[in-house]
Amino acid sequence: MLGLGLGVGAVTSTLGSILGTVTPAIDNLLADLLGVLGVRLGEADVKVSGVRCARSVLVQ
Repeated sequence: MLGLGLGVGAVTSTLGSILGTVTPAIDNLLADLLGVLGVRLGEADVKVSGVRCARSVLVQ
């Protein structure tokens, strides 16, 4: 903006490197904690209450 070469590329590179290293550990910690609390993210429980195989239907 004012011609102060801030080196944004170096900052984003360093931040990306740090996040890439720390993120898996945080992910495992949160998964274990949420598992203890009985909360699951990114999963779905699906139950089928009835099935008809007599008519085929094209679904887009």
